[in-house]
Amino acid sequence: MEKVVQHEINLSDTLLKNGPKFCTHYAIVEDNLLYFKPTKESIGYSMLYFILGVFLFLVAIIAYYYTSQLDLSIFITVFGVGLIVLGFYVSSDYIAIIKFDKTEEVFSKKPYRCVKLKSIIGLQLNQKQQLSYVCYELNMLTRGGRRINILNHNGLEQMRIDIQKLANFLELPASSVRDYSTTKLGK
Repeated sequence: MEKVVQHEINLSDTLLKNGPKFCTHYAIVEDNLLYFKPTKESIGYSMLYFILGVFLFLVAIIAYYYTSQLDLSIFITVFGVGLIVLGFYVSSDYIAIIKFDKTEEVFSKKPYRCVKLKSIIGLQLNQKQQLSYVCYELNMLTRGGRRINILNHNGLEQMRIDIQKLANFLELPASSVRDYSTTKLGK
């Protein structure tokens, strides 16, 4: 017989401090797989850093060709490379591969972590206030008392649709899905 351990989980706190101002992912169910597909907005936002970085690199080449100022060209190049590196960092969350696989019986959010599906006992939707907008985070609760972030973004309606799809996919009872967002649909 398996021993059940009770843990206190503070559900009123958010896990992540910041979040995007737009919808970054939406859930898709295919047979034994539920995955969160990045939206066009999140891909575009992530690509913006790369495009600006490459543009600055080209500006540095042109500036050196016409002015022969090596220090200016190096400065612009370093700034462009900095934008590209920042783009890799930012895009890791916005275009992360998030999937729940019943065949492998695992949740994975690459490159971060894997959790066995049988360990998931609940889902939680939290609201957090940013400086000028509200952001929502979708978390899972595990048997071990951990709360793990699945994703966060600004699309409350999409988040509510996705949490219901995920709860149905994981076959969780309605009582294990908690919506702590203060904004209700239809208001």
